[in-house]
Amino acid sequence: GGGGETFRTNTFNRENRYVISRFGMSPDCVRYVQGKFFLNDSGFTVSLKDETILKQDFLDIYLKSFNDNIYLCGRGVAQKNIDIEEFKKLQIPLPPKDIQQKIINEIENLEFFEKDSKDKIENYNQNMEDLINSAVGEHIKLKYITNKIGSGSTPKGGEGSYQESGISLIRSQNIHDNKFIEKGLAFIDEIQAKKLNNVEVQKNDILFNITGASVARCCIVEDKYLPARVNQHVSIIRTNEKALYKYVQKCLINNSNKIKLLEIAQGGTSREAITKVQLEEFEIILPSLQEQQQIVKQIEEIEDKIQNIEKELETIPTKKAEILKKYI
Repeated sequence: GGGGETFRTNTFNRENRYVISRFGMSPDCVRYVQGKFFLNDSGFTVSLKDETILKQDFLDIYLKSFNDNIYLCGRGVAQKNIDIEEFKKLQIPLPPKDIQQKIINEIENLEFFEKDSKDKIENYNQNMEDLINSAVGEHIKLKYITNKIGSGSTPKGGEGSYQESGISLIRSQNIHDNKFIEKGLAFIDEIQAKKLNNVEVQKNDILFNITGASVARCCIVEDKYLPARVNQHVSIIRTNEKALYKYVQKCLINNSNKIKLLEIAQGGTSREAITKVQLEEFEIILPSLQEQQQIVKQIEEIEDKIQNIEKELETIPTKKAEILKKYI
C-alpha cells in the first residue's frame, strides 16, 4: 500500500512500539521501545488508518526491515534530519492478512529465540564472574606478578604518519573487554616501530586502556596482529611466572575490579586516566597456579558456548529477511 495513504505518523502515548528518530538520525534509525512512553518532536511512531487490511505488528516488522530506506529520507550533511514528506512517499507491500500473520508468527519465533539466547549469554557471563569471585588466595599487587606495565606513544606526525600496511599500532579504539576490534587499526613502518621497541606487543600480553571514555577496557590481542606497538593510551601488562595471563585479564574485567578501576580513573580529574603506578599498585586475588589453570579452563569452556550462541544470533537478521522474501 502507499505509505501516505495506509499509515500516519503520531507522537501519542504508545506501548511496545518501533520508534523512528526524526532529528540527528543514526544509520540504525528504527528502534524498538518497550513499555509505555511519550515522544517529543525528535521521533515518531507510525500507526494505521485502517487495521482491517494491515496489521500493526506486520507494519512494525516491515519498518524495521526497511531501516536503510527510511534513513535515506534524511536530509543534511553534518546531521541528518528526516523529511516527513519524503517518508510518506515510501511504499510497503500489502500481502493478505493471513500471510501477514504467518510473517508475524515466524518473526516472533525468531525473536523469542533471540531473547532466550541473550538470556543464556547473560547467565554464562555471570557464571564467569562467579568463578573469579570464588577464587581463594592472597591479595597481590600487579607489580609483583608482572614483568612489564607500560604504555607507548604516537609516532611523530600523528595520524598523518600512518601507513596503509606494516607494523600494527594498537590504539584504545581497538581494545574492548575480551575482544580486539580490528576496525581502525593503524600501521607504522619499520623506522617508526624501532622508536617504539620498548612497547613492542608480545604473545600473551594483556592490553589495557588507560585514558578516556574507554578507560579500563582490556583484552588479549590475537597473534595474527603481531608484530605490534601500542600508543600512549594503551598499556601493556605482561605477567611473570607467578600468574597466568588469561587469569589476570579475566580479573581485570571482573565487575567488582572494573568498578574499582573506574573509580581510580576518575580520580577527581576532568579526564579519566589510570597511571602506571596506579596499575602497579592495583590488587587482585591470586590463587595457586593450579587453581588459576582450573578457573581459566572453565572460563574457556563457557566462552566457547557463548561464541556458538553469538554465531547463531548473527544469523537472525538474515533469517528475518528470508521470511519476508519468502512471503512477499
